[in-house]
Amino acid sequence: MYIAPAVDDYWKAIQKELWQERAGKNVILSGDGRNDSPGHSFQYCTYTLADMETKTILDLQIVDVREVEGRNRANVERIGFERGMDALVASEMNIKEVVTDGHPEIGALFSKYRRSLFIRIVFDTFHVNENSR
Repeated sequence: MYIAPAVDDYWKAIQKELWQERAGKNVILSGDGRNDSPGHSFQYCTYTLADMETKTILDLQIVDVREVEGRNRANVERIGFERGMDALVASEMNIKEVVTDGHPEIGALFSKYRRSLFIRIVFDTFHVNENSR
């Protein structure tokens, strides 16, 4: 009742400051989602987008599987990515590149961001190599 709103307000103030520092600058993002438990029984996914140069988290999205149509767990990470990207794209930063894993639902969104903003989106080599085995 008291702690969560205070933490949320503090995060929003820090986030606003971080975004203002990067206004008008080129930014390369790295993004990935993490589920609250391994396997297919998770309830929440946290999707984080960070500035690759400074390793600073710029956006954090928490998605509850109950928010997803049909409670399809495969779409939860995509929703976190999309919410975070939409917020960062609307900021005054120049997003030049996004590095993420090979999640198929996120891959389907790449054309949305590439076309409108000329963002280069790449898969990190660890996940590419891991998925090719």
